[in-house]
Amino acid sequence: MPPGRRIGCGMTFCGVIPCIFTGRGSVDFYCPAAKLVVEVDGGYHLEAAQAEYDLERTEYLNARGLLVLRFRNDEMENHQGGVCRTIQETVSKRIQEMAP
Repeated sequence: MPPGRRIGCGMTFCGVIPCIFTGRGSVDFYCPAAKLVVEVDGGYHLEAAQAEYDLERTEYLNARGLLVLRFRNDEMENHQGGVCRTIQETVSKRIQEMAP
C-alpha cells in the first residue's frame, strides 16, 4: 500500500491508489479502518457521461461495503472545515459501527 496522504483534516488516508475494488481507475483517498473512500471531483464530473460512470462505480463500491463521500474541488478549497468535519464524523461513526 502506498504511503499515507493527508487530506488536511488531520487524518492520513491511503492516497490516489489504484481502484482495487473495480479493477479500473483510482480513488483519491481510502481509509481502510472505516472502509471509506473520499473522492474530490473536478468540474468534468458534472458532465453526463462522467456522472453516470461515477454513480455506477459508487454503487459497485457500496455493494462491497464501502462508503463513498464525494466533494467538489471548490468545497475542499472554500469549505475545508465543513468537509473535514463531515469526513471525521463519518470515519468515527463507521469505525464504531464496525467494532465487534
